[in-house]
Amino acid sequence: MKIAAGARSRAGGTPALASRVHLVCVEDTRERLFAELAVHTLDLVPSDLPLDPSAPIRAFDHALGECDADIFGSPRLARKLRRGFPRSLDRAPFILPREHGPLRRGLERWFEATEVRREICRQYDLVRVGRVPVRARFYAISAERRLKHPAVIAITESARRELFS
Repeated sequence: MKIAAGARSRAGGTPALASRVHLVCVEDTRERLFAELAVHTLDLVPSDLPLDPSAPIRAFDHALGECDADIFGSPRLARKLRRGFPRSLDRAPFILPREHGPLRRGLERWFEATEVRREICRQYDLVRVGRVPVRARFYAISAERRLKHPAVIAITESARRELFS
C-alpha cells in the first residue's frame, strides 16, 4: 500500500501496520500526488483540502474530521504569552502552516482581526499557549468512491475515531 504523507507524518501506531501490509509514504506536490492517485500508484492522499471539483482526475474525498488549532511554545515562552493572549503574540516567534493552505489563511484572518501582525519561527520543547478560533479540516482522498482496501479503511476509521472524535 502506498499513501502520500505530509511533511512530518508518523506511521507508528497506525492500525494498517498491525495487518500484513507494506506501507510506503511519499511526499510531493498535490498535483503530482493526485496524478499518481489517478494511475493507482498511490492508494490514499491525506489532505487538508478537499479535491477541487475541476481537477482532471477521478478521485473522491472522504472527510476524516476537523480539530481546533492550538498555539504552542517553550515552557518559558508559553508562560509569558499566556498573559494577555492573544495580544501577547504580537512580535512573538511563530511557526506557521504552509502558505496558501486553509489553516494558514484562517490564522492570517484571525491575526488581522486581533491585530497580531508578525509571523512566528520554530520553537523546541513546546507547551500550549492558547487556542485560536480556527478549525483545521482533513480528508482522505482516494480513487475509490467507496473505500475497499482494508488498510485504507483502517487508517480512515482510526483517524475518525482517535484523532477527530
